[in-house]
Amino acid sequence: MPTPEPIALPADRLALVARQAASTAKTVASVMSFFLALFIIAAIAMIAGKTGGSTTERTMDGGSMIVGLVIWLVLIGGITSHFLKTAKRSSEVARLSGANVGHQFFLAGKQVLVRDMAGGKLPDLTFNVSSKHRAALLEVPRATVVPPRA
Repeated sequence: MPTPEPIALPADRLALVARQAASTAKTVASVMSFFLALFIIAAIAMIAGKTGGSTTERTMDGGSMIVGLVIWLVLIGGITSHFLKTAKRSSEVARLSGANVGHQFFLAGKQVLVRDMAGGKLPDLTFNVSSKHRAALLEVPRATVVPPRA
């Protein structure tokens, strides 16, 4: 699938969308962190509460629980990390677009691309937007009636 042609974005319109994307990503990361903490507490309680059976049986059950815990920690932690990274990137893009320091912003598909004043790409500031945010970035600005000068 060919890469879509980048569309230039005005900085003032991007600032609002980037702030909304950062807020959404922070919310998702917070919820995932909450569930990660609950999962860790429940796993520790399950491991500590295992008292019945022989020593070998308890050791094997505890070992398999720890392996399962590590797998879930990596999975949920990876998802949380992804959303935190997206929040950081979109917050930085919102700051840059609001400051209007000469950066250029483009939309390629659902990805916001940033270039510096010299035209060099800044991949560490690239992030994806939702379909709703993409539509908001591409909508035609509302026309306003300007009264004639007297």
